[in-house]
Amino acid sequence: MDYTKNTIKQLRNIAKQRGMVGYSRLRKPALVTVITAYKPSLGDEYKAQTVKQLRNIAKQRYVKGYTRLRKADLIAKITKKSVHDEATSLIYERTKFEINELVKWIEGFEHVVPKKELTPRVEAIKAEVKSIAQQYVKDKFNFKIEHTASAIKGFTNQHTIQGADGIDAATFFNITRPQVVDSLTRNRQTKINMVLTCTMARVDMKTGEVTSGDFPFVSKT
Repeated sequence: MDYTKNTIKQLRNIAKQRGMVGYSRLRKPALVTVITAYKPSLGDEYKAQTVKQLRNIAKQRYVKGYTRLRKADLIAKITKKSVHDEATSLIYERTKFEINELVKWIEGFEHVVPKKELTPRVEAIKAEVKSIAQQYVKDKFNFKIEHTASAIKGFTNQHTIQGADGIDAATFFNITRPQVVDSLTRNRQTKINMVLTCTMARVDMKTGEVTSGDFPFVSKT
């Protein structure tokens, strides 16, 4: 869409409706640029859907209790379910290799246990692992961006995504990437620093003593 024909007031109204920040200080050319480049947030893609359509989506994604939810709550539930599904998929794929190696080892006992008995047992192991992964994600992973600090009368702000025990940095990045990219897309004019804080442990090979600490990794701006 060509926004160059809109007035500065109209452009600011559009930016406000889309939840953009910092638009009041921008001149018309910059406003046109950021509005044109704007991409909807994770939940915005569902705002144009009717409640009936959202309930169908929720049903397809196995969202519990969707029939009693209003539109805003439906959107929030569907978005959260998408993040959980992504986390489950990542964890499951990371364990897939080890599961397959275990299956190969079990199949080596085919001469002891008949294949027709062995196959159902292997499939049961796979189903159990997937169930555990889904439950772990549901209980542990509720990653969301939270405003945690501000300074200079709100000119600078700190936002944090809390991690979880037992998840490595690569998986954490993959799960949280959609939220971070969405936030950066909606705040293109904002200068940022990103800090990844990892809890790292070291074992003394002689004494067996374990020491740990939090170490920040800061991005370059």
